[in-house]
Amino acid sequence: MTGLLISDTPQLKDVPFDIFSVQQILRTKAVELVELSDAVMYIMEHGKEDGKPRNDLASLIAHREIYGPALIAGYCGDDVPQAYVDAYMV
Repeated sequence: MTGLLISDTPQLKDVPFDIFSVQQILRTKAVELVELSDAVMYIMEHGKEDGKPRNDLASLIAHREIYGPALIAGYCGDDVPQAYVDAYMV
């Protein structure tokens, strides 16, 4: 699947559809899912407690505070919806 990694700058990332790959990309063992209207955002479950900086763009998209990197992908291993790429890629 292709995901939109939101870290310092948003970038497209090819990600195998398994939790271990998502954990590796986010550099965490505890991944939380945030349901968006047409996609899923994978985030670090304990980003704030681990001292990660607030991710302003991911927080804006998720309508809640997100700390550390975030990865947006489609449901069931689909690619990130094009609307997110169009809206947030520089």
